[in-house]
Amino acid sequence: MENLSRVMLITDMDGTLLTDDKKINPIDLKAIEQFKLLGGIFTVATGRNYQSASRYFKELSIEYPVILYNGGMIFDVIHNNPVYIDELHSCAEDVCNEIFKNFPDVACEILTSKDIYVVQNNEFEQAHNDYCKVVPKYCSLEYFISNIKSNQKRIKMLFAMSPEVMPPLIRFINANGYNKYLDFVKSTDNYYEMLPKNCSKGTALEHYKQIFGLKDVVIVSAGDYNNDLEMLKTSHIGVAPNNALDIVRKSADFVTNHNNNTGAIAETIDYIISKFLSY
Repeated sequence: MENLSRVMLITDMDGTLLTDDKKINPIDLKAIEQFKLLGGIFTVATGRNYQSASRYFKELSIEYPVILYNGGMIFDVIHNNPVYIDELHSCAEDVCNEIFKNFPDVACEILTSKDIYVVQNNEFEQAHNDYCKVVPKYCSLEYFISNIKSNQKRIKMLFAMSPEVMPPLIRFINANGYNKYLDFVKSTDNYYEMLPKNCSKGTALEHYKQIFGLKDVVIVSAGDYNNDLEMLKTSHIGVAPNNALDIVRKSADFVTNHNNNTGAIAETIDYIISKFLSY
């Protein structure tokens, strides 16, 4: 290639692009600027909603649509509107209610195309909102069902809990067959997410390619956790930072020597340049 105009780099944010203190390493930022100067297409795919992800977009000079909600939305940041939305099955609130009955200490936030609704809170949910720097709306699940559900598209639910609660919660969900109409993914040791059926960063990337005509573009994706696996598999080249889970590292085509704190994305861009750019 004479330049990188036919290469797209799409990266996860938390644990991949962002450092542990939720900042962008200047080393990575400089490399991203170089990648774009060489013609490369750069964007992000995150489990975050627009409110929590968008505060990084100016620093990154994002010009291309982003994938949000772990694949539930593709958002055009230039024209400030969603171009694709996937929606939860109508049974989602019933499942949430059953989870509350059996796991009363589990918190939940419901993410719609417009807002975040915390329908049950705990310390892990509060910590999540604090580090994401979002301002949710608080209400009961009953109020959400009666007054919000029919007026907004519900994209995902995030359940927050202590790590020891996660395994029995997963067993409960599987035993009751809730994954027949919904998908579930672990995004950290404290957070388990409910998504529309067959919704992932990978399926969103497939929609992305069709919507924006990326047939001849080489797609390189980077991610560190379970919710990134499908995106890595869907891409031509999947990259895992050194800090990624073992299952993600094993699924990746390239594993960086650096982690999210020390320049994993910069190393990924060096790899792309050495692989695709002709001098």
